[in-house]
Amino acid sequence: MTVNEIIDIVNNEKLLDGTISTPIPEGYLMPSTYFYSYGDKRENLIDKMRLEMSIALDEVMHKLPNSSPLKSRKDVLILASIISKEAGHDDERGKIAAVFINRLKKNMKLQACPTVV
Repeated sequence: MTVNEIIDIVNNEKLLDGTISTPIPEGYLMPSTYFYSYGDKRENLIDKMRLEMSIALDEVMHKLPNSSPLKSRKDVLILASIISKEAGHDDERGKIAAVFINRLKKNMKLQACPTVV
């Protein structure tokens, strides 16, 4: 789902209150199941999604070796997005990630279909 699709869903939820005023870059909302109550603020729900993504990206960054070609949270997010689009099944993601990391270490092009579009 895109950020705009998520915002549309949140905006159309009648149990929530308020508006979403903060611009959100693509990919910075964590996909998950979120619980809310009648009258909760839409902005608070979006903030929770952003916080969860921030925590997940920080965890990945702390696990990366110094030799990793991924140097920022944005690098991690971009590669994860490419892997997600490239993988036909979840069990393929690890192998695809390894191939892309090896290519990046060698300064090669990823040659992934999602990077061509």
